[in-house]
Amino acid sequence: MKSIGRANQKSIDKKNGEVMKTTCTDSATTPIIVKANLILKMITLSTGYEFREDNSDYDPAAPNARDYLIAFRGKINDFKVRDCKPLGTPNPKYSLIEWKDCECTIYLYIKDGKDGVIQIIDEYRYISITNAKRNYL
Repeated sequence: MKSIGRANQKSIDKKNGEVMKTTCTDSATTPIIVKANLILKMITLSTGYEFREDNSDYDPAAPNARDYLIAFRGKINDFKVRDCKPLGTPNPKYSLIEWKDCECTIYLYIKDGKDGVIQIIDEYRYISITNAKRNYL
């Protein structure tokens, strides 16, 4: 999956290409943030369930994005950054200025792929419903 990053504003203002490249790549590949975003994308691709930009979901009765992320804790078997590329236009006047924005290809491995994602969600929903029934009784 693709992850978009942006260099920090200080490096952009100073037109420091090396720092722009580093901070852009870091922002696109910070594991905790990237994993969360990619898990939500995988849920959407696997189930059609969509989350809003603020990571809340459309159905107030359904578990929210945070609940789903908790369900995936410990289930990601591998996280790899394949490559990153700049999204800007090179400028011969400034070295690496094209790294203001960048895109990295990230791989998350979950056992059994799409079926594994659906299984994790189904298990989480079953546990949530079971716990809700226990609390109700």
